[in-house]
Amino acid sequence: MSSTNTSQMDHYLAQIGRIPLLTPAEEISLGNAVQRGFAEDASPSEKRAARRAKERMIKANLRLVVNVSKKYLHRQRGAAMEWPDLIQEGTIGLNRAVEKFDPEKGYKFSTYAYWWIRQAISRALDQMSASIRLPTNMNLLLTKLSQLPVETPKAVICEELKITEAQLENLYKARQTRWLGSLDAHLSGAPSGEGSTIGELVWDETSTLDVEKFQWDGVQETLRSRLESDRNSDNDILVRNAVNNESLQSISKDLGISRERARQKAQRARRRLATSLEEYRHLVA
Repeated sequence: MSSTNTSQMDHYLAQIGRIPLLTPAEEISLGNAVQRGFAEDASPSEKRAARRAKERMIKANLRLVVNVSKKYLHRQRGAAMEWPDLIQEGTIGLNRAVEKFDPEKGYKFSTYAYWWIRQAISRALDQMSASIRLPTNMNLLLTKLSQLPVETPKAVICEELKITEAQLENLYKARQTRWLGSLDAHLSGAPSGEGSTIGELVWDETSTLDVEKFQWDGVQETLRSRLESDRNSDNDILVRNAVNNESLQSISKDLGISRERARQKAQRARRRLATSLEEYRHLVA
């Protein structure tokens, strides 16, 4: 994120931080007002009251959107969306949550809204991150499939996901093509629509490339961004801690994160590594 965007984000966070949170009684009152305003027989005054109530509920819960979106910053593949974009998508989910919230069911609004925010961000990432767009229901199945142990038999997977074996084979194929890169994608760090594309970097033996005119600045920026990203990756922290015997305290200080955050990232990488090794256990004598 550029310094300008960072400044804008700081201003936005300061603004929403000054908005008072709602009490349980206010949530119920405002939720009922929204529901009355969306009824078919709502009067003009009830519709106006519903719009005001809806706006107040959204503003009071923007901090929830920020907290949820922050969790997706390092989960997405290839940094497809920046933080402001994630917040925008989460706000769309919050808007839907306010419209659907029914106070009579006894749920706390933040608990209810959390799932709508999370769903909106997840779906946006599925659409933005993948070069080949997949239907939402297939993305949901792929997410469930990724949560099952690697050695799970196909029959059990079909039973868990409630699909046929033919559908499972299609799911495997979709998983393989989900993250294909686009040759038209521009190098990271270059302004939108500028700089070399990945396709332009593919070697063509029949062409005559003038290396003096090649856009090395774009490549350099890409490598620099990738190195900076790798420093904060789960695997890099695990290597520094488990292989290089560097303390979590030292790593967290270097990366500007808490020691607990560094421990969580190392533990997450350790679990993924163990899962991968388990898949090939039959090769071990």
